[in-house]
Formats: sequence, C-alpha cells, structure tokens
Amino acid sequence: MTLKEDFENQKKMLEGKSGKEKLVWFWGYYKIPVIIFAGMIVLLVMLIRTWVTNKPQAAGLVLLNAESEQAYQDPSEWLEQPLADYMGVNLKTSSLMLSTGGHITPGGSTDQYEIAEAQKVMVYVAAQQVDVLCADAWNYESYAIADMYMDLRDVLNEKQIAKYEPYFYYVDRAVIEERQNYTADGTQDTPFVSGTIADISGQTKAAAAEQRGTWKRPDPKSMKDPVPVGIIMTDSPYLTKSGLYQNAVPIVGVIGNSKHLPEARYMVDFLWEHE
Repeated sequence: MTLKEDFENQKKMLEGKSGKEKLVWFWGYYKIPVIIFAGMIVLLVMLIRTWVTNKPQAAGLVLLNAESEQAYQDPSEWLEQPLADYMGVNLKTSSLMLSTGGHITPGGSTDQYEIAEAQKVMVYVAAQQVDVLCADAWNYESYAIADMYMDLRDVLNEKQIAKYEPYFYYVDRAVIEERQNYTADGTQDTPFVSGTIADISGQTKAAAAEQRGTWKRPDPKSMKDPVPVGIIMTDSPYLTKSGLYQNAVPIVGVIGNSKHLPEARYMVDFLWEHE
C-alpha cells in the first residue's frame, strides 16, 4: 500500500467521527513523530537559551550557614546587582556564581540534604566555580584544616593586609601537613586532632562552640607555622547590618584554586563594608 492509499483509507475511517475521536486517533497514529518533534523543539530552545545566556563567569561566592531569611531567597534578587556594581562587573556580558542558602549543621551533616550541600560545595571548589567562601566558624575551620584556602598574604594587597590583619584567622601549617600525612597513612588507631573546634562532634556542642562570645580564636603564637587563611567578620559593618550572621562567628577566605583573585579581593571588601 502506497502512502497516498494509506492516507485515503485513514481519511475515510475518520468520516463522521467526533472531534474527540479524531484527536484520539491522531495521538495514537502520530504519537511517536509528535514526541520526537516536540523533543527537538525543546532541545533547540534549550540550545538557543544556553547560547544566549552563556556568559563568562566573573567570580563566585558562597555564603554557608547564613542566618537571615534573605539568604534563602534567590541571590539575584538582593545580592547579584549590588555585588556586580561594587566589582564593576557588567552582568550583560558576564555572570556571577552565587550560593547563599546552603546549610550544614555544625558538628556534621544531619540528613541527605546537608550531605548534598556539602558535596555541592566541594563540586564548586573542584570546578573552580567559587572564589570566596564565607561560613560559620565550625564549617570554616573544617575546610581550613583540609587546606582549602589560600594564604591571604599572597592574595590581599598591602592596604587590605593592613586593614584586615587584626582580624586574621590562622591555621597551623604544620598541623595541616600532619593531617595530610595521617590521612595518607591511614594506620593510626586514634582520631586526628587539629586543635580547632572542627574536632568537636555532636551538633549541640559544636553549635555552642562557634557562637559569638564563646568561640575561641586560634592563637598564632601557639602555632609552629601560622598561616592566615581567613578574616574573622564579627566586626563587619555589612554582615552586622544585614543580619546574615547574627549568632555564629563568620569567617571569610579565598579558595585555594581561585581563578579570579582581583575579583576575590573586591568580594572580601564588599562583605566587610558594603552599605
């Protein structure tokens, strides 16, 4: 049977049928071609959208365990434009990667969502999508002893070092190297101890240890090889005014594999002093 003959037969079959019956026949007869065509349209739209909106990333910022309701809103609604203006980034030609609503309970992840959040942060870091990370003290210190941050003396300019040095958060490079050797060996029977609150297990104790008024600032004088890898932000006018971190001590630093160091410096200043 030719295509023309098949068409004529189908046409005769539809004579006298209701609109609903014709629609049912059409869907049964042409379902696969329609699905394929619709899929091609969706794919085309996605490709066009990607092509139109695919802009080079100017910088990436993560705020972890921020406490204000604003942090859980889309950062494009309250953070993206002010930060772009401060940095001199044109959002028509460049993009910012912003993540502000993530939460990981001090003391360790408590459910699948927090485990996913922890994995997401590590993916961002591995993909070099994040340049600056601000977090509560427990989580920040957990990342710090994993050697995730840059020495701020290699990042900040002289003016910034003079400004932020009184607020520097230090880790002991000797302890980090010891931890790396411990992890590589894997034969020790006792848990590794870093000397920071990241060693505290149990959500209640860990949360209490990172609060303003109870958090104990690491003393670089007690370290073999002190390295500044963060800025303690408790006196930050912006974070205080915005209420992003009202109870826990916030610390900010630059990720070790950052691709945008000039922009990272701007973001540190923004988080400290933006009005």
